[in-house]
Amino acid sequence: MEVEIVMPGQENAPKKTVEKEFVKDKKAELPTKEIITQRKERLVSHLKKNYNWLIYLGLSIIVFLAVKIRTSNLPGLRDITNGEYTLGPDADPFLFLRWVEYIVEHGSLMAVDTMRYVPLGYNLRGVLSGELVLHPYLMAWFHKLAVIFGSESVTQSVVIYPVFMFAITVVAFFLFTRKIFVDSLGNKNASILALIASFFLTIAPDLINRTIAGIPEKESAAFFFLFMTFYLFISAWKAKSLRVQLLFAVGAGIATASMALIWGGYSLIFFTIPSTVLIAFLIGKVDKNKLYFYTVWMLTSFIIMNLSTTRYAVKNFFLSPNQSPAIVVFIIIAFHLFIYPRISRYIQSQKLQRIPSPLISTIISGIIMAILGTIFISTSFIQDRLVDLFNNLTSPATTRLLQTVGENLQTYFTEWAFRLGLSYKGIIPVVFWLFFLGAIYLFYKSLTLFKQNERINITLAFLVLLLTTIFTRYSKESVFNGGNFLSLFTYFLGFAIFIGVVSFYYFKYYKNNQQDKLKRFDFGILLLLFFMFLGILGTRGMIRLIIVLAPSVAIIISYLAVTSFNDARKFQGTEKIIALLISAALIITILFTGYLTFKLSYEDVSTYSPTPYSKQWQKAMFWVRENTPEDAVFAHWWDYGYWVQTIGKRATILDGGNAISYWNYLMSRHVLTSPDEQQALEFLYAHNATHLLIDSQDIGKYSAYSLIGSDENFDRYSLITILHKSKQTRSENSIILSYPSYFELGQDIIFNEGGEQTILPARSGATGPSIIIEKDLLGNIISKPKAIYSYQGERYTLELRYAFEHGKLIDFGSGVEEGVYLLPKIVQKGNSLEADLDGTLLYLNQRTFNSQFTKLYLFNEQSSYFTLTHTEDDLAIAELKAQNPNFEFDIVYKEGLYGPIKIWETSYPSNIKFNPEYIETQYPEELQIFTSENLPYKEYQN
Repeated sequence: MEVEIVMPGQENAPKKTVEKEFVKDKKAELPTKEIITQRKERLVSHLKKNYNWLIYLGLSIIVFLAVKIRTSNLPGLRDITNGEYTLGPDADPFLFLRWVEYIVEHGSLMAVDTMRYVPLGYNLRGVLSGELVLHPYLMAWFHKLAVIFGSESVTQSVVIYPVFMFAITVVAFFLFTRKIFVDSLGNKNASILALIASFFLTIAPDLINRTIAGIPEKESAAFFFLFMTFYLFISAWKAKSLRVQLLFAVGAGIATASMALIWGGYSLIFFTIPSTVLIAFLIGKVDKNKLYFYTVWMLTSFIIMNLSTTRYAVKNFFLSPNQSPAIVVFIIIAFHLFIYPRISRYIQSQKLQRIPSPLISTIISGIIMAILGTIFISTSFIQDRLVDLFNNLTSPATTRLLQTVGENLQTYFTEWAFRLGLSYKGIIPVVFWLFFLGAIYLFYKSLTLFKQNERINITLAFLVLLLTTIFTRYSKESVFNGGNFLSLFTYFLGFAIFIGVVSFYYFKYYKNNQQDKLKRFDFGILLLLFFMFLGILGTRGMIRLIIVLAPSVAIIISYLAVTSFNDARKFQGTEKIIALLISAALIITILFTGYLTFKLSYEDVSTYSPTPYSKQWQKAMFWVRENTPEDAVFAHWWDYGYWVQTIGKRATILDGGNAISYWNYLMSRHVLTSPDEQQALEFLYAHNATHLLIDSQDIGKYSAYSLIGSDENFDRYSLITILHKSKQTRSENSIILSYPSYFELGQDIIFNEGGEQTILPARSGATGPSIIIEKDLLGNIISKPKAIYSYQGERYTLELRYAFEHGKLIDFGSGVEEGVYLLPKIVQKGNSLEADLDGTLLYLNQRTFNSQFTKLYLFNEQSSYFTLTHTEDDLAIAELKAQNPNFEFDIVYKEGLYGPIKIWETSYPSNIKFNPEYIETQYPEELQIFTSENLPYKEYQN
């Protein structure tokens, strides 16, 4: 390229053309590869120094994924009757929705909720209230925020609320997890670990079900305050200044109280923190400053809790097993720091002087508390505490009501292990085994202060503890079924071995004046390990508490991924290669597990919206709103209370809060299972009932509510047994239908055979009945159904008196006072449905046959006082009827029983009188206790 150059002062001189010369930068003269290398080094150096923004970017992405998963079901959250937003299929959130609507309209909750527990209502305000109401208030406050961003209704805001709360819960969980490991792993590795753990928390299956759009359960908010409590408390523990410690302690106390005012699971905090502090005290990590901020945390939470609800009365902080651990640990430490030094000089025994002083203080203060409890509380104080401890460790749900709620049932390893996440071909629970391996690895790594052989011994003891805790309740059929002597002995043996080994080294280090080494234990890791073990115990005790284990699983799997890689790099030579290969295999497995779990979770959540059953209820409640008086009162089993109150806008006698659980007993005994209509009317009259509602699910729930409605001898308890046709043979004049059964008898069968009385005893190996039905060629039953029982190798055939078919009850005039109820079995064949009209039957023994439930719901008996006013068919049955007008069945079997919601209007005889016994609220203890040895049916035992 040519250019003209003109020098200053030579503007008029002859111009000349020269070649342009480019002056190159010295850096530009470097070879291209070196430039790239330098830039890479500068970039890496910059990222190493400023990696925090990448961490927070990663956290933002995880929060985004959490929201994306939990809102994928939004399009389906619509009411079939009006197209407006509605909640998901769970019942409990509908109570919160109704309360939120009231708060938004009136500014605060009503003083007495008259929609519940008619005629008494339910107190919600003032010093008499025992309800936890922070949750609906949080939703009401969130609605004010949501309106700014486009929410068009309270319901829409409530639908989104759990997603918002989980989003900030992920942030709290990240901070908590990082705080645990920041000292041992460094800020960068701890942050990476916390990111991975936050992702696994986001995709935890059972936690998703409690935190997705449309399911504003208590856990969605409670877990935020749980993790904030732990984060703030650990921050207080690690802070250097007392002033800072106290500030963090106040924050932790507020977070603790907030959780306690939302969810009964607050006891997780009062078990975890005091227990961890007690362990830290025993190894010498607690000084006066730590006692001061511990006290501030405890008092802050207690004061707020006490001022907010009577559920947390002052005496409960001393007596309740859920709250008292905080006080107990405070007393032990305060005694040691302020009283023990003054009395220690009086302890002259050399044997006692060999015992670590924190342990002596614990023993002395424990004895003092036991004596005071025996004097001022109960002479059986110590025994009661031991019984409570044993029950909590073996069978937490001991009442009839708890045992009939599915999520409260004890579970087996073969059930809960697969609910933690991905499994291999449904055989190997991958997530569980990653967690199990990570727990052992974390425990081993936390023992750095011990010698190698000591670390191995203590870790082996911990391994034994985990094995005996988890696998002694392996499966119902296993020798380790959790209930027999071998299971319980092995279970407690694991505790004994672990405590024995730890105690041996504890005393050894004190004896050798090496107790300062014990102080090196990291408090955050101690808290995590205890929280993890508490989650295992909770999951072993109640299936619903698997969500408590989920956070520990997320953290420990992430710990395994991060530390296995870091540790593998420390090896040399061939060992390093092997270690890196093992670490790589673990990391790949963890990443693949996370990816597949995320994918499956996203697909599952997108379908988590009102089911056909929910839509059936929406239609039924639309009819209720439009066709019943606003002051109508509905009677039904407790499961449906919140739907009737919130969707149907009508008051109920029972609901899912079970605040007056004695009424559950009365409702079951005197209405649903009673053979006496007068009893039913008297109970309903006492509660101002105008309508009775029965749902098809009450067929399957008969065993549950009949258990609750029984006396001490389980006089009402029974099952409605479902039998399926196994074969059909045809002769010249008839058709023989066979329905096999292998149920153990729940009540004695007594009959005369050959002039002698024969007894087939309940729960003694007698099984049956298998049912044989004979029909003519037109499909009509032509003879009494035959019930075949087996006992000690013999077969006994009895004739039943009743059969229900095609909407009619057939009475053959004689036979055992029992019957069968025939219904179609619907089978999917290609794109069409086929109905086997005799495919299924319900066997109704004497107890179920004569109940009001059977008479009204199954047999459609006419009554002067119960007038059937509405029948809401199951959607599939309604479709079958629309396609085939001759299809006359209301109840069918299609991989489960489906039937109508029936509503009767109630009226009363002119001479009926109010019976005050039916509104008593005190539940006799002898009727609450669940004693499995007296149960009529072994099948019901877990």
